[in-house]
Formats: sequence, C-alpha cells, structure tokens
Amino acid sequence: MKKIIALLVLAVTLIVLQSCDSLASMSNEDAYRTGYNTGVWLRGGDKSEYIK
Repeated sequence: MKKIIALLVLAVTLIVLQSCDSLASMSNEDAYRTGYNTGVWLRGGDKSEYIK
C-alpha cells in the first residue's frame, strides 16, 4: 500500500512541476487572460465574456 501511495505522490509531483513550467513560460498578458477566463468559467459565465 505504501508503494502505491509513493507512486501516486511522485506522479502528482511530476504533473504539478510540468504545469508550473508551462505557466512560467507564459507572458503576463497570456497569464492574465487565462486567469480571467478561468474565473468566468468557475462562476458559470458565458463564453462571450472570455478575453480572446
């Protein structure tokens, strides 16, 4: 059981580190747009509100 948990932790860590790398390579404008659009999506807004 401990081996399975250790493998899951390792897999999640690798996924998080990869996503951080892709976020770090974004420009400030792209990061703002992505964050704003995610906020619209989370509150259930319409796609017409998205920043292109």
